[in-house]
Amino acid sequence: VTAEPRNDIHVHTHPDEEEHIIVLEGSIHLTNGDQNLVLSAGNSATVKRGEPHAWCNLSDNIARDTKTRHLGSSVQRTTAICQPPLN
Repeated sequence: VTAEPRNDIHVHTHPDEEEHIIVLEGSIHLTNGDQNLVLSAGNSATVKRGEPHAWCNLSDNIARDTKTRHLGSSVQRTTAICQPPLN
């Protein structure tokens, strides 16, 4: 997933899945339940099922991450490693 500078995702939950986030480039700020984390490239975090969480890119650069969601006994992986077009 590519997060534009100053982009955010508001607080939400995934009631039926656990989400694992690995930062590939830049950094993101993650609120995971009671924790406030800054994840840089190479860092990861796991959000448990039903845990309220939100994230944002507070920098002036893009941030990229990959997310893996565990749905019961199966795994769904979401990866996007594209940058916005240059104008």
